[in-house]
Amino acid sequence: MPALATKPITPEAMLEIDDGKLYELVDGELVEKNMGAYAIHIAFLLASYLHDFARHNHGGGVFCEMTYAHKQWKKKKTCTARRPDVSYIRAGRIPGNSAPDGVLKIAPDLAVEVISPHDRVRDLDRKVDDYFDAGVEEVWLIRPHVERVSVYRKDRSREFRMGSTLTSPEMLPGFALKLSDLFVRQFC
Repeated sequence: MPALATKPITPEAMLEIDDGKLYELVDGELVEKNMGAYAIHIAFLLASYLHDFARHNHGGGVFCEMTYAHKQWKKKKTCTARRPDVSYIRAGRIPGNSAPDGVLKIAPDLAVEVISPHDRVRDLDRKVDDYFDAGVEEVWLIRPHVERVSVYRKDRSREFRMGSTLTSPEMLPGFALKLSDLFVRQFC
């Protein structure tokens, strides 16, 4: 995605932009996040499943479009602030174990991106690298148009296809989601 601003901006200033759009910062430059309705629907469904799982099992926080500004992304004089479509933070990692206002300065344990047709491979590769550089343990790339989910850890990756069940034994022991329950276009 092309950058929208050439003047460096802070994550806090990014959150104050009130134009109805979602942004990330990449090396201090504002980059608009565009998601189609189907991608947003899938992100919502996944967040709902993760929230229910966390509430009944291990706890933790599930967020949609939460902005993370991690110190590892301040390698240069500019800042990177990523905003995964869905993210999960294990219980006990967020001060007060409650949702904060503003930007989180810790990395999520899990970052999920729902891929839209216009997303470029090199941008997705950069996002995955940025997440791992910040300390994210696991990244999920959900590809709705081919009904696949790729799960990345630093040492390996796995792919789940339609007809299979998405699991994450290291991140979410006991979590199981049939992909047929995730890739649903019809509303209830």
